[in-house]
Amino acid sequence: FGAYNATVTPEGADGVRVWVSGFRNGSVQTFARSAAAAPFGKIGALYVGKNPEGIVPFDSRLLDESDGRDAGETEGTRDGGALRTDSVIVAASDSDQLVFLKPPPAPADDPDPVVWHPSIPVGRYLTRNTDLPGASPSEFVVRGTTAYVTLSTDDSVSVVDLKGGTGEHAISVGQSPSAVVITPGGKLVVANGKTPYGPQLPRRSVDDDRLATFDTGQEPEKERDGSAPAKCASTSNTCAIPASNDGSAGSTKCVDTDAGTQVRPDIEQQVYFDSRNEEGSLSAFDLDALGPTLGDRTKKASERILNPVGFYPSPCAGRLFPIPDSPNNPTPIQHVVLIVRENKTYDFLLGDLGRDGRKRPRNGAPQFAVDGIRAAHGWAAITPNLHALAQRYTSLDNFYADAEVSMQGHSWLTTSFVNDYLERIHLEEQSQFYGFAFDQEPGLPGAAPGFGSFFTHLIKNHVSFTIFGEADGLLGSVGDETVLSHVDLGVGSNDKDHSDMIKAVYVADALTCNDAPAFSYVLMPRDHTERITAGGPSPVSLIAENDQATGLLIQRLSEKADLWKQTVVFIVEDDAQQGYDHVDYHRTICVVVSPWAKPEHNSSVHASFPALIHTIETILGIGSMNRFDAFAPILWDAFTANPTGDAFDPFESECARVPLGATNPEICMTPEEEEKVELDDHPDEEQLVFKAVTGSRLGNALPSP
Repeated sequence: FGAYNATVTPEGADGVRVWVSGFRNGSVQTFARSAAAAPFGKIGALYVGKNPEGIVPFDSRLLDESDGRDAGETEGTRDGGALRTDSVIVAASDSDQLVFLKPPPAPADDPDPVVWHPSIPVGRYLTRNTDLPGASPSEFVVRGTTAYVTLSTDDSVSVVDLKGGTGEHAISVGQSPSAVVITPGGKLVVANGKTPYGPQLPRRSVDDDRLATFDTGQEPEKERDGSAPAKCASTSNTCAIPASNDGSAGSTKCVDTDAGTQVRPDIEQQVYFDSRNEEGSLSAFDLDALGPTLGDRTKKASERILNPVGFYPSPCAGRLFPIPDSPNNPTPIQHVVLIVRENKTYDFLLGDLGRDGRKRPRNGAPQFAVDGIRAAHGWAAITPNLHALAQRYTSLDNFYADAEVSMQGHSWLTTSFVNDYLERIHLEEQSQFYGFAFDQEPGLPGAAPGFGSFFTHLIKNHVSFTIFGEADGLLGSVGDETVLSHVDLGVGSNDKDHSDMIKAVYVADALTCNDAPAFSYVLMPRDHTERITAGGPSPVSLIAENDQATGLLIQRLSEKADLWKQTVVFIVEDDAQQGYDHVDYHRTICVVVSPWAKPEHNSSVHASFPALIHTIETILGIGSMNRFDAFAPILWDAFTANPTGDAFDPFESECARVPLGATNPEICMTPEEEEKVELDDHPDEEQLVFKAVTGSRLGNALPSP
């Protein structure tokens, strides 16, 4: 059932009715006793939509036009008396709606509650495409006939007139709003469950002293007016976060990301906790002052969601590449391959990539690039194939994972969405409090969005596809066709314990010896590593093997000329947990490999996983699933309509330069020591891998120079 939230309403003379929302299975359960001394009756249940969360008592007479009540009345007063809470309203998170329930008319015969009022959709405040799902209403509070609903994935609070008279408004708040209250003094206070991470940089107290002081070695960018960027008083680095979150230019105030109170122009008061540990924030508003500003606030909240749609249009006026602009001008790309690897920042892998083919600098920090550091020690590179692919084709240096950990990353890559259920599970896992196997939750029904996955989306649109390893999104179906019927059972769902090289050969055989599907999802997870436990597989060997497997798969595909001229391969990591990055904790790689990718090109278009999914949907000629992929930019800048030179020539992969199958020496940490470092230094535990492959006092797993 997954009981999540509960509330009570009166029953009979002095009885009580209990209402419980079921986070996972989508039902609301209720049971009651009609008198204080009576036993509770049977449990009734009603399905209201996936993941019902907030549940609030309500007086149904407030929506009765004939009652003569004042819509502005608050709970607790009516002609000096208490309101009669005879019903409840439920926020169905995955259905983007408020559902109205009343007790069963005859509980002795049928204990199930009933719907007494039409459901009200929320998240429809956008100025276009308002019916797209993905707002995730979670908690709410009601004042009179106005509901204030946290939209967890929109980072907004929806203001809903339950009578429908004034429509829906929205207020931008912090990241992942998860609770809301109205104080006795009339303030609306919103608890935001997450805080955006900033750059991931070494901490002197725990990191190797050989790491250089943070310095990108690049000229600082200028402000839009041409002036030099502002400097923060507490650091020598260029200020990266404006004091306002409204996107305005020319701000010179710097934001302190430590705990404390901060003022945002659109929020009366914003209290941040420790942002480095994702501890969230509080947003406060004066309700009496909100009314006149709701129109402007709603417009800004809508523009923030829709903003990417207006940017990065196709550069080709006569042809929208890579999708066709007419039946006589089809896209040359008929096969999309998505290679998903594990847990690396951009700087970790490609920070030392240097300039592109047009001599334009990439935004990398070489001192955080593993192969650059290894080269300085005279040690062999462990990602030569990825470097070669990024140099020959298109690589993005402004691409971000929308996830902090793998359980979210795989959901983003299989649904272009993470529902509120999974976000909360992630935060509980990070707290390491309950001792529950939260990493198993992503595969359960509660974590699957109500609209389905990218795989069910492909089935609905009659697109052929094969899944070569993945656990998320496999439980869906459309009619009699299941996602599982598209899973190649020759590989495991998340086979980190088996060679990526074996998988690369298997996938290459499947795609080149048979008719390749329109879409292939290939999970190659061994670069996740097993960290640096003594006697365990060496991170050096695992990353090198993954790199060799990536290169080999691309080589095999490119050697089949008829297939290669119709193929694009996207290479990404599911999140950015391992390594440092001087731009942002979420920045990771996206390499676009194809004869139709711009050669030797660096793209700095701002994008993330939904943009990747939107691009794939565009190539396949299908629509979007939700508001995230629909409003994300398409990666036009990665493609060319006119390949030249050696674009169609095969890629020649390189064998690993370090021994594969090596294990960590006994000087590395024991599992108990690793766990202690993880608990003490969160979120830096994944940097143990960085230390192991670059040389570290915690244990050197490097082969001899």
